[in-house]
Amino acid sequence: MMPWPFKAIVNAVASFGQRVSQAARKTYGSWHFGWLTAGQHVDENTVYNLSAVMACVRYLTGQVGQLPWQAFYTDPATGNRTRLTVGPVDRLIHKRPHPEVGSFTFRQLMLSRALLHGNAYAEITRNYFGDAEGLHFIEPWRVSLERDTAGKLWARVRNEDSGEVMIPYANIFHLRGLGNELEGWSVLHMARKSFGISLASEGVAETAMSNSPRLDLVFTHPSAMSDKSYERLKDDLNERTAPENAHRPIFLEEGMKVEALRLNPADMQLLESRRFQLGEICRWFGVPPHKIGDLDRATFSNIESQAREAVADSVQPWVLLFEQEADEKLFRPAHKAMGAYTRMNLNALLRADAAGRSALYKALHAVGAISSDDIAELEDLPRVGAENGGDLRFVPLNMQTLSAAKDGHNVKGKTKA
Repeated sequence: MMPWPFKAIVNAVASFGQRVSQAARKTYGSWHFGWLTAGQHVDENTVYNLSAVMACVRYLTGQVGQLPWQAFYTDPATGNRTRLTVGPVDRLIHKRPHPEVGSFTFRQLMLSRALLHGNAYAEITRNYFGDAEGLHFIEPWRVSLERDTAGKLWARVRNEDSGEVMIPYANIFHLRGLGNELEGWSVLHMARKSFGISLASEGVAETAMSNSPRLDLVFTHPSAMSDKSYERLKDDLNERTAPENAHRPIFLEEGMKVEALRLNPADMQLLESRRFQLGEICRWFGVPPHKIGDLDRATFSNIESQAREAVADSVQPWVLLFEQEADEKLFRPAHKAMGAYTRMNLNALLRADAAGRSALYKALHAVGAISSDDIAELEDLPRVGAENGGDLRFVPLNMQTLSAAKDGHNVKGKTKA
């Protein structure tokens, strides 16, 4: 067996990239430059011009990024969950994955790329003991996954100035969306037609608004207009169609009447198409429309249940992907053997709901699930301390088990009089 100092040095050096032979490589991944669809160029830069795309990405990345992400292990003596502060992993995921990037920003970067490209990558740098001590974000179009002749998986990373490097897949933090066994499918590619139609609709609306606005008015005259009145009306209308004069009044002569037309079918179809594309984009990202400001089907009676569904159906799957990748690749073998794991606290989404948090804590405390110190820690308050009973858990005194009631005994086992 390789002595641990030498093995630790190998682990630390391996993450800087190693080359493998060109023979018999199996490649997973490609470059993405965008596509021309519906007359629009669809790529990462253009789709962010769509408010629905920006809102979906901002919602998911914001929800996942704000969750406290910490490292824990199960204490074998007590069986309780204990914070794992030994080693750099807890600080890495909770505070600073990289000297220039905080945990919130890192998760935003990773998830935003995974949402559009299906994959997000970060290189894991390790210390001499094998713990992860840094996560360095890599743009997904620079990475392709390849197998060497021995079947080992590597990440080929393309650099603009220094060529290419090969990094062991074990030193790549890989966040993938729905896809095959190795890589996620690119939503940007699969939804390019939907994005192209939405961009084209935006262009049509912009063209309609940038040109002179239509009056959509009908003028009626009791008989025949004189030539002078017609010329004055025409000049007045031509001036009014300029954007800066759009709200000027119209002067009518010779008993003329004016009637406003309803929205014409072409305009109604354009509005309906844009409304449909809003729901279409939400379906691609798995985000409920009410989370991006579309409240057509939201009511006061169902908005709370819809908010819970959004967390369970949209946010929690990405949380699990982050946790599982971190559990597998960030801990040293010794910490894995003691059951180390990471956890994002979804209860943090209740931070803005004081009444909800209070009700939750009361319910958990009433059944002995948490102690006063547990609540204080969750709320960033001073702990009561074990010496003052802060670690004690309580249950109602007048409650007993069903078996005790049947046998005529109380909880302490004393026979009732």
